[in-house]
Amino acid sequence: MFAHGISIALLFGLTDRIERSTGTLDLQELGGLAKAAPRLAFVFGIAAMASIGLPGLANFSGEILVFLSAFKSYDGTTGLGPVQIACILSIWGVVISAVYMLRAYRDIFQGPLVKSTISAADTTLADRIPAIILIVVLLAVGLYPNILLNLLK
Repeated sequence: MFAHGISIALLFGLTDRIERSTGTLDLQELGGLAKAAPRLAFVFGIAAMASIGLPGLANFSGEILVFLSAFKSYDGTTGLGPVQIACILSIWGVVISAVYMLRAYRDIFQGPLVKSTISAADTTLADRIPAIILIVVLLAVGLYPNILLNLLK
């Protein structure tokens, strides 16, 4: 939940920047934004990868701990229990979120420039400072999850 909160806060902040810069959040009116705002595209890419659980980022640490704990007490002799079945089914949530985020990135940042993105401004210093802080937290907890886990014990 911690990692989700950090990555979603970053995505919400970037979404606000996209709307302020282009005047729209309609995917049909966005496209090619990476050409006009490369730093925004890079940071959004990191946030999207964190959100889908890319290894090295905090969301991956949380997901892998959930999956491992679902099978920690599983002995294999009685068949799969409800916890293990729920865990296996939840993997589809990871797949669906990956497809969703990758398509959103493609639709917003790749392809030819469209009318609303031609004059879009890249991130400002006021946008970058909170984004950098959130990215550092995602990386720190992703690379060394015990930072957070020791606090929770």
